This record gives sequence, structure tokens and C-alpha cells, in this order.
Amino acid sequence: MEQLDLTSQLSLPEKSFDFIYCSHSLEHLGYLHAVQLLTEFYRLLDAGGVCRIVVPCFESLCKEYLFRLEDCRRSGTQQARRNLEFITTLILDDLTKETNDGLKMPLLQQGYYDNQYVMSVSGFEPSSAQLANASRPSNSWRKIKSFMALPRKGAFLRDRLFAQSDPRANGYAHKWMWDPVQLSFILSDIGFSSIQEMTFNTSALKTWSHYGFDSKTDNSAESERHPLSLYLEASKDAS
Repeated sequence: MEQLDLTSQLSLPEKSFDFIYCSHSLEHLGYLHAVQLLTEFYRLLDAGGVCRIVVPCFESLCKEYLFRLEDCRRSGTQQARRNLEFITTLILDDLTKETNDGLKMPLLQQGYYDNQYVMSVSGFEPSSAQLANASRPSNSWRKIKSFMALPRKGAFLRDRLFAQSDPRANGYAHKWMWDPVQLSFILSDIGFSSIQEMTFNTSALKTWSHYGFDSKTDNSAESERHPLSLYLEASKDAS
């Protein structure tokens, strides 16, 4: 595992991958850096290779917001109000928060929102240890090994410590939102072809279902790991 700066050119040789998978990372980059990263993916793909991009779907989130807005306007119930508050916060909090927790995490931990609705639109499990630890860094052995492999550990620690409380600097905040139409335009402009919208469990990669990267299993039923996500795949033409 190698730590990479996604805002700079990646120190990897061109045409070195047949498949690139980028999940819930692109939205943490500003627009220009995101386009730059997608251009890097194109450079790194071998001819005939496929790039799979997964991001929060701005279109789906907006549709859900409008649905909950009308539901709250019609019924005026406490549950309808809290569902509207949650989808609004889900869209705006990560874009505007001034602390790592933002508005969403404390309210989730207090049980303010309806758990079933939270699960259905975000994948968060309000009563789980995952949520309790969501706003602080993991101490997993995998991340320790990744850190030990860094060539400039001192600079990395300095940057992380100074940026720790600023979600715009430490990577916790979202900096852009994507919909299928505009992301497809960008991919096409870069040179990608065969751009297709997929689902969490479909892919041009025939063995995709074996990996389960975008899915989870609850009571033997497979479901999306991140609901209201956009799954786009694009190819690099064989030359």
C-alpha cells in the first residue's frame, strides 16, 4: 500500500492498470483537482482498461430532498420534519462543516433522527461502533503499515496535525458534488469512451460481484454500502 497525494500527478507509470476503482474520494477534491485526478486515471489505464467512479449522487440526493420537502409540507409530522432535516444535513453538512463532526454526527449519536431512514439514505448505523468512531482516525494495522511505508513521515505528520481540526484541509469535507450527466461530460472530454451508469453490484468487470466493494450483506440480503451513490464506468479505447 502506498500513500498518494491525489491533488498532484501520481508517481506511477502510464498504462500500468487494467482497472481503476475510486470510491467516495472524488467529492473530497475541488473541481479542478477532481478533473486532474480523472485525467491521471486515463493516463494510468492501459488500452481497453476500465475506470469505475463511485460518488454521492447529487441528482439522487436532490430528488430525495424534494420528496421529503413535499412530504413534510403535506403531513407536518415530527418524523417527516426530522427526515427532511437529515437529508438536508446529509447534502449540506459535508460541504459546509467547520469541524470534523459537523452538525450531523452529534445528532446521530444522540439518536435525534429516525434510524431506519438514516440507514436507507446514508448507510450509517446510528447504534453501531462504526458511527461512534466515524469522526476520528482509525488505528488499524493497515493504516499503520501504510504510514510506515511513507518516505516523508515527518512532513506527513506535520501536515496532518496542523490540518486535523480543519475539515477543508484534512479531507473530511466534501468540496464538490457530481451528477451522472456532468461527470459523463468530463470523462468524455478527457478521452474516455463507453461511459455507462452501473449499480452497486453490476460492472463491466466480470468478477466484480466477488469483491463486494460497493455492497454489504444484512440477514443474507445484499444491499448498497453507500445508498444514493452514483456508479459510473468508463473505458480507455484500445489503440
